[in-house]
This record gives sequence, C-alpha cells and structure tokens, in this order.
Amino acid sequence: MKAIPQRGAVRWVQLGAGQIGRHLGPLVAAIPGPSRARLIDRDVFTKSQAWKPADAARPKAEVVAEAMRIVNPQLKVETLVGNIENLPLGLFRCQVLLTALDSKRSRMAANYAFRKLAIPYWVDSGISAPALVRITTFAQGQDAPCYECALDSADYASEQSYPCQPEFTPPPTNSPAYLGALAASLQAAECARLLSGPAAPESLNRELIYHAATHRLVLTRLKRLESCRLDHDAFSICPLSRSPARVTLADAFALGTRGTSLSAQAAASLGVPGKLFVRELACRCGARRTGLRLGGRFGAAAQTCTQCGARMSPTGSSLTNVLARRALSPRDLAKPLSALGLQPGDVIAINAGARIGFFELGSS
Repeated sequence: MKAIPQRGAVRWVQLGAGQIGRHLGPLVAAIPGPSRARLIDRDVFTKSQAWKPADAARPKAEVVAEAMRIVNPQLKVETLVGNIENLPLGLFRCQVLLTALDSKRSRMAANYAFRKLAIPYWVDSGISAPALVRITTFAQGQDAPCYECALDSADYASEQSYPCQPEFTPPPTNSPAYLGALAASLQAAECARLLSGPAAPESLNRELIYHAATHRLVLTRLKRLESCRLDHDAFSICPLSRSPARVTLADAFALGTRGTSLSAQAAASLGVPGKLFVRELACRCGARRTGLRLGGRFGAAAQTCTQCGARMSPTGSSLTNVLARRALSPRDLAKPLSALGLQPGDVIAINAGARIGFFELGSS
C-alpha cells in the first residue's frame, strides 16, 4: 500500500468510480485550486462499461484517475483498489468526502468514517431508474444528522451478512447513463461550493431529489434521530509515526495503558474500530486453518484450501472485535501489528478500564 499522506493533506476522497463516479472524478478535478485527492473503487470496467476497448478489465479507479489527470495535470491523485469496508479508517480523512456507491452497506461504512474522523462535509449521490437523481449533503454539528439516522430495522435487516457468505455484489441499477452524469454534475457543484469557503448552515444537512422526466425538484431538511444506532461522537486520535511493522502488540498495549494500574493493564484489550479479528478459516470440504488476522486482510493464498482449492471463509465462532491482553501469549505479544494484517492508516483502540485511547498507525 502507498504511504499515507500527512493528516489533512487530502482535499477530497471519492468512493466509487462507476456510473456516477466515472463522471464525478474529472468534474471535481476541474475545481480550481491546488488539490490532492484519493479515489477508491473495488471493481474493474467490463467491456460494455469501458470508454475504450483498452480500458476493459482495468480497475475503475485507475481509469478514472487518468481522466482526472488529463483535466488537471497538477492534481495529485492516489488510487486504491479494494473494498472500502476493509480499508484503514485513516484513508478516508479529507475536507470533503464524495460517495458514488451502490449499497446501504458501503454507505454505512462511509458514514462511520465521516462521523468518527469528524470529516467536515460528506456529499452522497444516488440514481434510480427511470429518472430519479439524489444528492445528500451532511456536515458536522452537535445536533447534525448522519446517514443512519434515516435507517430503520428493515434497512439493517436487509444488510445483514454472515462470514460464510461470499462477498455481496449489488445488482445493477439499469439506469440510463445520462442520470449518472447528471448526478455527478450536481455533486461536483456541491463539492465546489463547500471547498470555496464556510457554507451557510441552512445549505447543509439536506437532501435534493430531482426527477429528470418531469423536472420536479424536492429539497428536504435532514434531522438527527436521538435513537440512531451509531454513536455520533468522533474519535480523539493520536497519530503515530511508526508503521504496523514497527509496533508490536505489546507496544500497542503499552501506548494505551501508560499510567494506569497493574490490574487495568492486565485487563486491557485491543480492537480496530469497525472491524473484526479472525482466528479460524474453514472450507466446505471440512478443512480448517487457524491463525489470527484482521478480517478482510487475508491474501488469496491464505484463503485457498490446500485440500480442494476452494475459498475458505471465517467461522462465526472465530470472530472477535477485541483481543484481550490476558488471553495472548508472550509469543503473540511479540508479533508486529503487520503480522495481524494491520496497515498504515489503521486506527487501533486500547481499552484500559475506564479509558480508551485511539492511535493511528503511520507509514514510516
């Protein structure tokens, strides 16, 4: 993975380079001013989606980034190909978060980053056949809403998944291409407005829905839901200069337990907020493989069964959100965090009794 820029160095992060994002990237790249951007998408262009035959089977993020550099040669664009749910939290830090995603689950991951990193602004977009375009603008604030404030139990139930299931791929929207371009234009205009200076409160935390067939426009104010399932408080994160390869589990526990009692140190736990650790992989043929690694950070070889060649999946009983210090052996404590799959930009949380410390791993 590329070195992580300094905190606050990225002007905007764009998640998604598909039907909306392919147009959004070049439009935002044209916004005046020195910029550094990050573009993230997990997919490749199919033959029917590609602008030109040579782009077929290429990562969408890389193709769109090339178009952005043509529009603005001075723009520094970093690209990442991967599932946003598995990427380090620190990679989403920016002034404006732009999302052109295709599922509630991925938007929930973006919403988590928006709240926990206290990203100033988030502009989300969506389209629906045959003619609907949606642009939603979120901003920070004591009583400001988040994406999950509008979700109910049915929404959460529809996004429920299990470790043994293959990775979910949302079905295509079957929306006309011009809807994606229209949504991207409106989203880029909103981004330019937010980057130009302080925005009026009444222009934030609102949703615009436009019906292209009737030219009807509806503007709605968003409200915070007190019973929202997501804790709206941001993390107070201490940046570290050391990379995961230079921080052992013992070092990490020492960071968060310094100055606490011996009993608190012994009872301390380590977690990576928003992610789970995996202790075992299983195959349908019955083969099992034990170990300890962050979920979503297994390489292809590690997930391939040596007996039948099928893909192995985590077992439900092997998942945990924290590692308890007292349950780790001296050999475990001596391992670098990189051995557990942690990467630069990951945020670790050390719980030592009544105190929780958050630390972001560096790249040096």
